[in-house]
Amino acid sequence: GVTQEEVDEMLAMPSVKRVINDFDVNLLHGVQQANPLVLHRVFVHRSDSSMAEAVRIPIFGVCGSERGCRPVLEVSNRGRIVHSTLWGGTPKFFSVRDDDVMDFKVSGEGGATGVTLIGDVVITCYHVELRNEAAPGLEDEEYSEESIDKEIIWRYSCHTGFITPGSLTRMPRSELDIRPDSQLGSGKSVPPDMIVDMVFSDGSITTAGEYCGDIGRKASSDDCIDNLSAAHTVDADQRMVEWMEERDCDPKVACLALQLTANDKNAAYELASKLRLYDEE
Repeated sequence: GVTQEEVDEMLAMPSVKRVINDFDVNLLHGVQQANPLVLHRVFVHRSDSSMAEAVRIPIFGVCGSERGCRPVLEVSNRGRIVHSTLWGGTPKFFSVRDDDVMDFKVSGEGGATGVTLIGDVVITCYHVELRNEAAPGLEDEEYSEESIDKEIIWRYSCHTGFITPGSLTRMPRSELDIRPDSQLGSGKSVPPDMIVDMVFSDGSITTAGEYCGDIGRKASSDDCIDNLSAAHTVDADQRMVEWMEERDCDPKVACLALQLTANDKNAAYELASKLRLYDEE
């Protein structure tokens, strides 16, 4: 099980707050849009560009004498990694002296521009470093999952049903999952006014229909929960669903809460208590 302190920490995470807000506000009227989205670009920068002397990018390591970070952007959709800048070769080192913005171009299978997403999405930015001893058979300085250590700089999770396509999606630091400065370690920092901008466009309506069925813009909250739940690869433990039902939890909400917490019934029960299920008017 988990402690109350761990539950409180989870509920304080921006990504969890976003899920609660989607249920508490948006699901009253159904999802905002049912189409898939295509993610094209991600930019990381500071909101106050006039601070010429201030550090403008995260600091997580060094390259030679330069401070900065070597970021890898990873995009997961419905539990599967669909894009990683690590696949394109050695990640660039962004230095405090030379770089103001970290710019990531996102590509899909076969090098197609952008990657199509629908359902639950997790976008994670890691700082990577080569291990002291690379895996056997790897050349020096070859960056791969087998040869690197990863440290999360920031993470953003969402559901595509609550993102408006065709516009810039801007996330301030307060909307990102970032460790407190006190936990980053000596010499590491994330700018206090860091912003992540994501460029999404509308995806294929046909694909959306195949996945979402008749969800529509005015779907009931039951339909929305069904589609949110279907996006997860984790299956809810039916014994825990029954345990939560016995404590007056709606079974659909209980199921999704268990999926979101990887079947930790105490954390799921706490999360479910924050979600309200609205009947269609």
